Amino acid sequence: MLWWIGTGLVLLWIPLQLFAPRGWTPMLLIGGISILIIQTAAYRKTKSHK
Repeated sequence: MLWWIGTGLVLLWIPLQLFAPRGWTPMLLIGGISILIIQTAAYRKTKSHK
């Protein structure tokens, strides 16, 4: 589920950055990348314990 949220935030950042640049839009990119990094770490940890 976090894969979808992280990817959605990154993809939402692209049109907002192009068409409606605001001061808070970089937070979408930072949040999306952070969620994807957390999910990747959790996936690797789960994969290594099996």
